[in-house]
Amino acid sequence: GGADVRPARRLFAMAAPQAAAAAGAPARIQRLDKDVVNRIAAGEVILRPASALKELLENALDAGATSVAVQVKEGGVKLLQVQDNGSGVHVADLPLLCERHATSKLRAFDDLQSVGTFGFRGEALASISYVSHLSVVTHPQGAKHALRAEYADGVLKGAARPCAGVQGTQVTAEDLFYNVPARRRALRPASEEYARLLEVAQRYAVLFAGRALSVRKAGSGGRPDLQTLVGASRMDNLRAVYGAATARELLPVEVDTLREGGDGDGAGKDAALEGRFACEGYASSANYQAKRTTLVLFINQRLVECSPLKRALEATYASILPAKAAKPFVFLSLTLPGGAVDVNVHPTKKEVAFLAQEEVIGAVCGAVEAAVLGSNNTRTFNLTQSLLPGAPPPAKGKSGKSGGVKAAGGDVAPASKKSAKGEVAGSTKKPYVPQKLVRVDHKAGNLDAFVLSRPGAGRAGGTDGSAGGASQGPSPCCGGEPSQQATKQEAQAPPRKRRRGGAATVEDGVDAGGDAGEAAKCELSSVRELRSAVESDAHQTLLEVFQHHTWVGMADSVFGLLQHTTKLYLVNVERVSAELFYQQFLRGFGHFDAIVLSEPLPLRELLEGALDEAEAMGEWAPADGPKDEIARLCAALLTSKREMLGEYFATSIDEDGNLLSLPELVPDHCPDLRKLPRYLLRLGNEVDWEREKECFESYARVTADLYSTAPLRLPRQGTTATAPAAAADGDSASAGARPSSQPCDEAVAWAVQHSIMPACRTRLRPPRHFATDGGVSVVAALERLYRIFERC
Repeated sequence: GGADVRPARRLFAMAAPQAAAAAGAPARIQRLDKDVVNRIAAGEVILRPASALKELLENALDAGATSVAVQVKEGGVKLLQVQDNGSGVHVADLPLLCERHATSKLRAFDDLQSVGTFGFRGEALASISYVSHLSVVTHPQGAKHALRAEYADGVLKGAARPCAGVQGTQVTAEDLFYNVPARRRALRPASEEYARLLEVAQRYAVLFAGRALSVRKAGSGGRPDLQTLVGASRMDNLRAVYGAATARELLPVEVDTLREGGDGDGAGKDAALEGRFACEGYASSANYQAKRTTLVLFINQRLVECSPLKRALEATYASILPAKAAKPFVFLSLTLPGGAVDVNVHPTKKEVAFLAQEEVIGAVCGAVEAAVLGSNNTRTFNLTQSLLPGAPPPAKGKSGKSGGVKAAGGDVAPASKKSAKGEVAGSTKKPYVPQKLVRVDHKAGNLDAFVLSRPGAGRAGGTDGSAGGASQGPSPCCGGEPSQQATKQEAQAPPRKRRRGGAATVEDGVDAGGDAGEAAKCELSSVRELRSAVESDAHQTLLEVFQHHTWVGMADSVFGLLQHTTKLYLVNVERVSAELFYQQFLRGFGHFDAIVLSEPLPLRELLEGALDEAEAMGEWAPADGPKDEIARLCAALLTSKREMLGEYFATSIDEDGNLLSLPELVPDHCPDLRKLPRYLLRLGNEVDWEREKECFESYARVTADLYSTAPLRLPRQGTTATAPAAAADGDSASAGARPSSQPCDEAVAWAVQHSIMPACRTRLRPPRHFATDGGVSVVAALERLYRIFERC
């Protein structure tokens, strides 16, 4: 009835051939287009960038290259370039170079029985040309210059052009899988694809020891990630690729049964049927430990996989070694008669079939087992001696050396000098990596130690008991007029905490969050939901940064610098402090300490002063209503809520509408009382008093702004009632905005360093948006600086 039937028609059209076949009418056979066939075949040969590198490496080795250089960009997807010094390509063969099933390595099918090269199908370059932009620069031996040719879909684009070049061939594949979007989306990240590429190159580098092979990221400018030298031995390459620790634990394995059985025309056939072969390689000893088995297998110099051999080797190690040592490292190169191996069983040639498989596997496992069992004379044991708490260090002998541990046979094993400190004897010293060295710890001085302070300047809350000590101007904690300042007042019971500088006293109560940031018990579901939202939105990396940071100092009035490991972070202190006090408000809900004011402050007078400031900054107009009426209504609202404010928020208001106390959110931190009038006005205007959850959240946000380091916004001198028009025109200065480039007040810097940032270590759960909206950003990293220094 009016519905769109086009999708249904498309489904019926797709299902029509199946329905016709089901009804008995055979589907018609059609010859696929040649381009479709070639693309399907290319997808079977080139699975990922590592597959393309394998084919190009084998072509270079078939050409007799003794030096191969590989450059990779974005995991081989953006660029994959292989350059060799081989024989090159003849000029007349360039039109056939990327044509499918055109090869110089095979003439007849019987040649497969004795093929001695990697390639034989003529599909590698053709497949790459169908899924990338392929170009070839070749300089055959004896030619006067090199030639550059470009290919698309297996066809030479135009004529080859002369160019400069060294002897050999350079193959460049760009934008791999640009025309196969599904395959490109299925690839892993660039770093993982590069790791696969590197693994393929490493394995060929080990087998073809004596030939130079290098792999590097294009444009990196540093040392290549893989580099082997001409004339290097196989053990040298194993050490360079897999590390000295692995190479030290490798045992040689060698088997040769090809020479058994004599010579003659039928010797090769008999050897194939009898399972004769030659094997050389290395297997790990009992000292080697790893989480997984590593098997590098070549059969007739082809990199292949053989699951039955891998399982048999794991079973062999498991039968003679404990479970931790049953994951071996094995490198094997098998040589079998040509008639015993079928190399044409897999599109990518990563598997081969060979005769007498069980006999060959059994002989290889036997040789590996014999090598491992014969290595008992090289076993290594690490001796660790732990000292009991309070025990003295080992006594020194007559020779002046510390004592050792007496073995069962009576010999004394010398103890390491570091064993008295609880370290493992014989442990190797960590290599010196300067770009990973953290040069600042929590005991070091901060940025203020390198700045000369003004004569006579002091921090807020000095020891003289005044509001600001010797600092210039009013204190941000207890600033404003003397009638608004809080002074020391003794409570009936001894207070648990006292405000620095005699500003106020703190009543007995529960510290908001405790030393470790635990939340106070609360039965209200709305508060628990707000706490859960904070925990679920926490950014784990930033949480680690704040928990283990080193404070550097304030950069200006808004931003501060802190260090974590080898990175320097720029932090918006105003936003971080507001978020800290918001979370502290939720964490200590209903269990706050109270900052008792020395004199009651009338709410109505404070609200009228806030409205005067709003008028001066253009935030109030006569159309909004009389100021005295607005102040009266806000004061009446807050007075009517005084029981809830006193019970939950430690904000005491008497029946006459006077403010008596404020909550203490962070120990040793007092809010800037100059912001108190605007804070009370915001409580009346911005808090949703009707809904419970919204009320607590908005009240917490407004209160957090009062306690944060955000400055008091004051009208500019000479501002008149015409300020609304100026503010509408975007004059931020008339609205009382303070540029962030101003130097930071000493009192604020002292509070940030000694109260706010220490509280952030255990109590702040930084939200995720801090990592993207400028709340916290990385401005320098030691590793990047070292890269710049290396280039210089």
